[in-house]
Amino acid sequence: ALDHLLHDQRLYKSANEVKVMRYAAEVSARAHIRAMEVCRPGLFEYHLEAELEYEFRKGGAKMPAYGSIVAAGRNA
Repeated sequence: ALDHLLHDQRLYKSANEVKVMRYAAEVSARAHIRAMEVCRPGLFEYHLEAELEYEFRKGGAKMPAYGSIVAAGRNA
């Protein structure tokens, strides 16, 4: 019934929506780059996850859009 309306809202973005989405992608990319920079043998997975969350918050996020899966070794 309302599927076509929801489809159009997802399909078409205003200039501001695109700007916000690009900024969110930049914040996410910075967080993942930071995680790669600090990753080293012996680092606990939750420390790496904390680095991700810290960068998300530095970028203005109140919370991540999705839960991070941080796993290494046997946990991967």
